[in-house]
Amino acid sequence: MLMFVLMFLICSLFLSLVDSVDMSAPGPFKVGWQKMLMKPSTGLEFDSIVVYPSLTVGWQAAPDPNHGPYPVIVFGHGYSTEADSYMSTLEHLASWGYIVAAPEVPALHHARYATEMSTCFTHLEKVNTDPQSLFRGLIDHKHYGIFGHTAGAGAAIVAASKDPRIRCVVALAPVDTMPSSILTVKNVHVPVNIIAAKDDWLAAADKNSVPIYKNANPPKQFHVLAGGANAYFYDGEGVHRQRQLRISRFFLTTWFNLYLRQDVHMWPYVWGDNIWNDTVVFSVHDRGNPMDLARKKYPGDTAFVQLDEEVHTHNPLTFDPRNPSTFSKEFSKPGPHKVGNTNITTTDRDGKLFSAVIYYPSTSEGIGTPLDLDQAPYPIIVFSHGWFQVPESYSTTLQNFASHGYVIFCSRASQELFADRFAAELQSIMNWIQVESARNGSDWYQAVDPTRIALVGHSIGGGVSILAAANDPRVKAIIAYAPSQTHNPATRDILPHVHVPICVICADDEQDGDIRLHSLPLYTKANFPKIFHQFQNGSNTFFSDGLLLGTQHRKQLKITQDLSRAFLDLYLKGDSKPGQEKAWRAVWGPEAFNITKVNHFMEAGFRLTPAGKNFVHDSSTNSSVNSSSSSPLFPFEYHMNTTRGGICDFELIVNNTSPVSHIFDVFIDDNIWPVNAPTRTGRLRPRQSATFHVVVSAPKKTQRSMDRFIVSIRSDTDGFTRQALLLECSVPVEKVVIKAKSLPKASVSAKIINSTDSVSNKTKTVDLKETEKQTSNIEKQTSSIEKQKVLVVEEEQQQQKQEEKKDNDKKDKDNENVDKEDNISKRSDIDDEEDNEFVNSPNKQIFLENDDFIGQTESL
Repeated sequence: MLMFVLMFLICSLFLSLVDSVDMSAPGPFKVGWQKMLMKPSTGLEFDSIVVYPSLTVGWQAAPDPNHGPYPVIVFGHGYSTEADSYMSTLEHLASWGYIVAAPEVPALHHARYATEMSTCFTHLEKVNTDPQSLFRGLIDHKHYGIFGHTAGAGAAIVAASKDPRIRCVVALAPVDTMPSSILTVKNVHVPVNIIAAKDDWLAAADKNSVPIYKNANPPKQFHVLAGGANAYFYDGEGVHRQRQLRISRFFLTTWFNLYLRQDVHMWPYVWGDNIWNDTVVFSVHDRGNPMDLARKKYPGDTAFVQLDEEVHTHNPLTFDPRNPSTFSKEFSKPGPHKVGNTNITTTDRDGKLFSAVIYYPSTSEGIGTPLDLDQAPYPIIVFSHGWFQVPESYSTTLQNFASHGYVIFCSRASQELFADRFAAELQSIMNWIQVESARNGSDWYQAVDPTRIALVGHSIGGGVSILAAANDPRVKAIIAYAPSQTHNPATRDILPHVHVPICVICADDEQDGDIRLHSLPLYTKANFPKIFHQFQNGSNTFFSDGLLLGTQHRKQLKITQDLSRAFLDLYLKGDSKPGQEKAWRAVWGPEAFNITKVNHFMEAGFRLTPAGKNFVHDSSTNSSVNSSSSSPLFPFEYHMNTTRGGICDFELIVNNTSPVSHIFDVFIDDNIWPVNAPTRTGRLRPRQSATFHVVVSAPKKTQRSMDRFIVSIRSDTDGFTRQALLLECSVPVEKVVIKAKSLPKASVSAKIINSTDSVSNKTKTVDLKETEKQTSNIEKQTSSIEKQKVLVVEEEQQQQKQEEKKDNDKKDKDNENVDKEDNISKRSDIDDEEDNEFVNSPNKQIFLENDDFIGQTESL
């Protein structure tokens, strides 16, 4: 708590300065400097210059104890220079409230150099707790930054790849080192800013800075100073040197202020339009999201133009970096509308101006494109971003909502530290919407519906959304992504005054907002109806666009969009309109549970449970779900058995657990067999219950062995919230004996034949295809026998003619004919034996099957 107060005071000091002060000019602090002996745990001791905010200016001046603790920055000098060659830059950073340490060691052994830079952090941590030190309590050990020049820049990258305490890196004309900074930068997972000079022949950018930037992980920046030089990064004379020093100090100060002081007012100077004021700077920026990638070409240099083209080519989309309307198609399927965006300016409760960005259904993609009025008026979403974020950090999700027919207003609030002011800005936006939607001549006249508003927010924005919704009848629903508890006022104290459906979506590893301290207590305090979704292996940061690289990140974003849009469709568009009849199923029904690795908790304010003991919950049947609308993960599933022509009588109980009275409508969905149930219950007071029966009539003749359907009840309080059960009525499978009356001879001999063998008098199933094959073989054998008989007759006729011609050989020919007849008889006997062998085989009975019955044939 003390650290929070101190950070709040420090940030407050800078908030009044940043809007009017040039960040390349000296800051508000006086500067002192001294040498400090750094003592590593192993290895040699070494000296370091330490520059710091002080009470007076000069050597060994007393540190300023009134505004600490101060973030720490360690600097590494270049090959042939010394640490004091950069004193003007070190003093500049100290004047903005940083303690800067610059070790005085050779820049030859790069691995040792990186270790010595990390040693400065370790030694200052010891000084911070030393009762005899003037720096006691002045070291902010949670906010460390590092930067360097040439070899010092490469060593800084190596140090950042190994030291998890480092929060951000700036590299001035970096060179490849040993170990390679080009390779080790892949292991740096903090923001990296690279600043190079275009005419640098000592540390050529195309061989050093460009490959380092390419391998760096987002968020990252790369700036090239036109007309610059390697030597212009350290002190000296000359107009061009002073210009380069001024620009590099600007980038250093804004970068460290954003990532070490977490000053959100620095965002426009780091990622926004304010970084483009100097035309001599060529920049490539990558925040990790194609929509946030910004660039500005510097003409005439093919190496840097090629880099710029590669950055865009390797992204999955071709886009205008200033137009956030394009978004990745691999996420949750976009809706039928094109998306436009624009900005508005309005006043807060104190009369101060603030701006907001709007995403809306449009006739064409782009900035300021015409609003699509075909389906107007549209429901409204007022979105609030998280800590140190901006609306563009959520462009993928917000544009997905707009493509499905929503108008989204996003405050560019810088009031995250002041929850009441942030909530007041959301109220001001809703007031602006109400006025503009009714003002004839406004672009938003009758285009939006101010009576259908949902508040959606992330982190602190989720908590602020709850504050803004209290006692406001315009708000119909709230969605909070990993919400944070707010203070003054406290979110938990406001929740009892919020009487709209709320959906909390969080992740199980929220390091920035533990669910046990934030999401879960807020869900517990919320009124009915409420829903709680928790991602397994998720992250708080995955609710914003961020890197958009990991599979889990993409999956969490997609599921978040699906769950959110179903919730919004139900409570803003309703389930009685065409295309929305089944919206409740994705919120309260089976589809809501058909998501793996997401935990669900739901409390509607009423319950639907079974009353009878003659039917049970059985999850073993889940694997045999055959209804397209059913989910194998739906936990509320019960079944009952009956006979054909019988009934399944399910007795159900409705319990009203909310503090208000309800009347419930009863719905039956997905049934095939006739179902009889009441259409409505009587009014139930708080804690009152009632029973009703759902009777299923099983047909006497049916091809189905069961019928599965959904029974749900809907409250008349909001007309959308439901509770549901999945019921199953099943009948046994019956066997019917069917006699085979007349079959062809070949079929009879092949399919069903009596056997006199008592040992093999058992029924066996024969594959029909195999039986047909055997039957075909018998037919072929019979045909062969008939052909042989014809041949025998022809031979006899020829023999008789020969007998008449040759009287002398009659006896010999008669004997020959007798021999031939004997051979034919033997051949016929062999064929008869083959037939009898098949007849007496065990394959004498088969089963005939179809969808309705199993028929067993008699032996013939």
